[in-house]
Amino acid sequence: MDIFKKYIPQLAIQTVRRVILLSVCVVVSVLGTASAKPTADFDSLLHLSKDMSVDQIRHKGRSVFLEQKDPHTALLWYRTALKRPTDNFTAGEWESLARIYSNMGHIYYYEYSNAQQALVSLMKSAGICESHGRNNEGFALTDIYYTFADIYTSYNDLSKASYYLKKGFDVSLRKDILKIGYSFANLAWISILNDSVPSIRKERELFRRAEVPDTSVLVRYCRQILGAMDHIDNNDYAEASRLADIALTDRTFATPDNPDITILRYHVIALLISSHLHLKISDIPGTATRLSEAETIITSNGLFDLYDFLYKEKAAYLRLTGNTSSARDCEFHAMKVRDSLYNSQKYGLLRNIEEEWKVSEMENRLKQNEAERQILIIKQNKQQSIMLTLVVSAVAILLLLLWIFRKNRMLRDTNASLFHKNIELADALSSSSPVFARTAPAAHNDSPDSDSEDCRMTPTNDTDGRTEPYKKKKNCTDEADTTFERIRQIMSENREIYNPDFTIETLSHISGIHSRRISQAINSFTGKSFSTFVGEYRIAEACRQLTAPGIRPTIAAVAENVGYKSRTHFSTVFKAVTGMTTTEFIRQANRSLENRL
Repeated sequence: MDIFKKYIPQLAIQTVRRVILLSVCVVVSVLGTASAKPTADFDSLLHLSKDMSVDQIRHKGRSVFLEQKDPHTALLWYRTALKRPTDNFTAGEWESLARIYSNMGHIYYYEYSNAQQALVSLMKSAGICESHGRNNEGFALTDIYYTFADIYTSYNDLSKASYYLKKGFDVSLRKDILKIGYSFANLAWISILNDSVPSIRKERELFRRAEVPDTSVLVRYCRQILGAMDHIDNNDYAEASRLADIALTDRTFATPDNPDITILRYHVIALLISSHLHLKISDIPGTATRLSEAETIITSNGLFDLYDFLYKEKAAYLRLTGNTSSARDCEFHAMKVRDSLYNSQKYGLLRNIEEEWKVSEMENRLKQNEAERQILIIKQNKQQSIMLTLVVSAVAILLLLLWIFRKNRMLRDTNASLFHKNIELADALSSSSPVFARTAPAAHNDSPDSDSEDCRMTPTNDTDGRTEPYKKKKNCTDEADTTFERIRQIMSENREIYNPDFTIETLSHISGIHSRRISQAINSFTGKSFSTFVGEYRIAEACRQLTAPGIRPTIAAVAENVGYKSRTHFSTVFKAVTGMTTTEFIRQANRSLENRL
């Protein structure tokens, strides 16, 4: 027994230690698994979403949040879209990304009460709308501004809440008219409870002219509250309170039994508006009933941000009933609520995030302005380069035109000179004395029968002023002279030279002179071949026919008349002999005739 008494406590202690150690291990394992689960889930969702578009991911996350009531998984789905590169995003993809950030802000604030993280997501969504929604006048994301307003309302910063509600109202009015009721309803209760109804006169007129369809319960509620605010402007609080009671008792949008916190919130706000207006007409029982119901709902559902309005209304009610001490207590409680909201650490963080956002937004605008300035400079440089190129091109074209004009003038002068020379050639040939405008150098002939170079004849002028085509040099033999004279006589008198089949053999048959002697004589006296020699006679006749008075034959007919079967061949020889085309020659002839007349 002593042994048992000695060892049983030790065994018990060891067992307890082991149980504790095992429990710690289990807890650590569970925590490790829990911490690793989101990463594993995110990786698997990232793999599943690789073939999905950004809009499909948005719809998937939204369905998980609304249908499965799983905000954590919805956030994971949304985060997969944030991994996509945005370099080649279309306008539709940017809008889907903006909606994803807006939905994330909604989940962070309403599901996890994380106003700081919600504010960051909402700012990113608003930034996308500002930078990528300009061409479409902004994306219709009214939820961004509504969630902004709810965040600042929960911290009792009503001026900021009103600012974002007005922005949401403007977007709804332009792009999403069916969501206009939310912003106007919140603007209405903030302005009524703070006695600042005139501050939203512009929004009231716009809402009245917008003719919003009564498809939303909030829109029907807003129409009744709008009528109440019109009577508040005229200090007719009795009619205003009556319309507020209709909006409250009509059950158009809420009942106290509805578990939806947003619906209950609107019901409390309607009660506070009605009690505020009944207090204006000193309706003590009506005010007390509504304040009591509002306090019950606020307290039981933890609507902490509405305590400030509740205490202020209760303080005013207690002062009206003469209970000054209790009124002071309510005012003190309201002051504590406002102080706790404004000076909380979280609200300080919220303002820091907002300031960082403003600085970042300013830096982005500066960067954008700098980028636009650089683009403008590049455009200006391109325009200057284009203008300089155009000026240089214009100067070059002008110089080219001047050069062409000068060359054309020189060409006209040259053509005129050639024309006159050809006229002289035609006149000389018509008197059986062919004039050769150019004397080509004689080819060196090694034949023993050939005459020396000194036998060539050169054109001179006789005493009558007529051009003598050739004059025999002193060293030419009488035989060569007789042969060449015979050839000239046949060429001037015989029409056979205009026969297309006329050859040197034909000339040899007519003259009785061997073809070799004919070729040597022509080459010795003119330095030209037989075909060139005959071509000059033919072209001279062609010039005569082209310049003859009366009806002139066609160029094709002239070519055939002087012995050319092909007009192309005729034109080539004509240009080689005269230095002009047939058309230019005829034009010069016409001008010369006009000048003579």
